[in-house]
Amino acid sequence: MKMEFLIEPKYRIYLSTNDARYAEKIGNALTDNAFVYTPYLGHSYCLARVHDYKFCEGKETREKSFRTKTVAVEKKGELNKPALSVLRVGATRLIIERHLFHEIVDGRLKKSVLKHYAPVNGEIKIELQDESRMTIVNAEGENICLY
Repeated sequence: MKMEFLIEPKYRIYLSTNDARYAEKIGNALTDNAFVYTPYLGHSYCLARVHDYKFCEGKETREKSFRTKTVAVEKKGELNKPALSVLRVGATRLIIERHLFHEIVDGRLKKSVLKHYAPVNGEIKIELQDESRMTIVNAEGENICLY
């Protein structure tokens, strides 16, 4: 069986909440490394270390076209059309991954595929097609696409 490993991968994860108690609980878990389950990267032998976290304020923006260094997640809309268009900027390489996503809609299990676009050492340009399915937040000068 072939395996692919990334050497020294680094991820940036964003969490959005308006619940101060929840944010405090997450902050304490990160500070104390007090996790219910050990953080890992897909397999139990690929343990993750969590460090350099910080809390920052984000401000919602109404931009329809923007650039970002973060991963953009595409989910098909109601008419099975993408909610965004991902355009390359310059010589940026993109890693595109697809993941099966499960959700309960009207009491029934619905399966769909999420497509992740990760720019490598650069930015990508995104144009929103369906603004109702996502929120764009600017945190510390960087645009983040929240689903």
